[in-house]
Amino acid sequence: MNFNDKDFVKKYAQIVVKAWDDAAYKQQLVSNPSKVLAGEGVSLPEGVSIKIDDGGNTQSFDCQNNVLTLPLPAKPQNSAGLLADGDTTFSACCCCCCCP
Repeated sequence: MNFNDKDFVKKYAQIVVKAWDDAAYKQQLVSNPSKVLAGEGVSLPEGVSIKIDDGGNTQSFDCQNNVLTLPLPAKPQNSAGLLADGDTTFSACCCCCCCP
């Protein structure tokens, strides 16, 4: 899976919005991100671990340890309709040349 492709970004954005609105889901996402992502239909490359940076804004990949860190940004004050069809407001960015 390419972690910068539109399908992944859109799916992860949906997960983020769900975490903003459901504290229990957010806790599960932070404590067991691989399980939550799998439950949402996001498959991960074999050998890649996931970490969620609660309050973070930047995606990164630790090439030596195969750990992808995904941001869970703070909920914006006006998040209503953030993910309407075609909305690309939320996006993840990775500038690491060694992403899986």
